[in-house]
Amino acid sequence: MPAFAAELLVGLGSGATFRLPSAAAAVARPGDTIRILPGTYYDCAVLQADDLTVEGSGEATRITDRICQGKAIFIVTGRNIHIRNLALGRARHFDGHGAAIRAEGRNLSLENVLIEDSQDGIFAPAPAGGTLRIERSTFRGNGAMPGSTPSAAVRAGALDALLIRDTVFENGRGSSAILSHAGWTTLEGCRIAGGTLLEDAAVTVEGGLRAVRNHIEAGSGPRGHRAGILALPSNGMQRSLVVTGNRLEGNGPLLLNWSGQSTRLADNRVPPNAVEASRAGAWRFELRQWLRSTWEVLRSRARATLRVLRRFGDAAMAA
Repeated sequence: MPAFAAELLVGLGSGATFRLPSAAAAVARPGDTIRILPGTYYDCAVLQADDLTVEGSGEATRITDRICQGKAIFIVTGRNIHIRNLALGRARHFDGHGAAIRAEGRNLSLENVLIEDSQDGIFAPAPAGGTLRIERSTFRGNGAMPGSTPSAAVRAGALDALLIRDTVFENGRGSSAILSHAGWTTLEGCRIAGGTLLEDAAVTVEGGLRAVRNHIEAGSGPRGHRAGILALPSNGMQRSLVVTGNRLEGNGPLLLNWSGQSTRLADNRVPPNAVEASRAGAWRFELRQWLRSTWEVLRSRARATLRVLRRFGDAAMAA
């Protein structure tokens, strides 16, 4: 941490240097701490300084109802940023992707954060890779309504790793509670609710998976294939799916494996009317993927042919 690191105090009463988190974020330097006193702040902020810590006073510190740049309450562009002990809520945008946090930088850590009633809880498009770490947090009522654009409480792009520990997901909507394209997704000691408002499984992953000691309620699942975890093929290298010590609530498989990746299953508990793992429906998914890719190839070739015909037509007209 730089020697000149400072504490920037945000509060609604006397004694605070800044009235709003955005004002502190605008002047923060690498290594600073933004400390937000209890209160409800109708504000949003761009966190661009590296090695920044943003800390509240638990759920009594609430930032809500506004998003910056049409994206999120907190847009995180700096590296190695820590956010803890606060609540974020009611992030909405007309495109269906108002997020509480949009992680555009590299390496973001959350601890004891409540995120609720937002179209995306956390969206990490992962332009720079890195790790998203979430610990001892709660996600409640996040996700857009079914039938809209893909959304989730945690929606991760091609991160190097997504790590979620001791975290609760409740009353989710949209695609899945957790939708991850990370190279590795690790879930430890989480309670993840599925239910009928999720269009897919409670957890959907592409890439490697390590799920240990979680309590997972099966989501509606793709095309009626109700499941706790749905594993899809990854465009990267083949990795393993390690699912141990989990408890499934509801019908369907704990793991619906459409990825073709190897699995290691141990000590999982599933109801009598459920199974630990299944590949049911995988052939339909593979057929749809093949048809989609074939259609894209044919459409590309048709466009190229039309361009050639237009050139011939233009040349004939000119002659």
